[in-house]
Amino acid sequence: MSRITVRPIRFGDWRRWDKRRMDSVGPSQGGVYLLAHCRSGSAPVTATVDSLPREVVYVGNTKDLDTRPGIGSHDGVKRYRQDIDSTDERLFVAFAPLYESLCEDYAMQRVYAEYAEAMLVWRFTEQHGHPPALHYGHKGHNREQVGAVIRALRGDAP
Repeated sequence: MSRITVRPIRFGDWRRWDKRRMDSVGPSQGGVYLLAHCRSGSAPVTATVDSLPREVVYVGNTKDLDTRPGIGSHDGVKRYRQDIDSTDERLFVAFAPLYESLCEDYAMQRVYAEYAEAMLVWRFTEQHGHPPALHYGHKGHNREQVGAVIRALRGDAP
């Protein structure tokens, strides 16, 4: 069995949702991404594996960062608009490319991206005491806890 090479998880700068397209040069890339809600309208602090901003509401992985979450319909964004903010003015995204979409060890790289997504959800949960707001609420799990997190993100009174 060959050993695969994995890239470290390094997020780029936050982009407002309306300016989310990756500036890719060359082949499309797969990886992980974060969505964040910032009541101030300013981007959160830079995200790292060891320090994920409290404003993160969703962690995702994709085989092509140019198309998801970049274009088209995205369930996490639909839920964001429904539960947190109906506008995109305070929604930000950060990308961490991990592999070229058409690489030789694509299947193994996809598994790495799935691992990275789960690990980031865990790290966020460990750092903040709850999962990202849009991680489980849509299936009815942890409804009370998720509702409290969403109300806090929106700035609703307790």
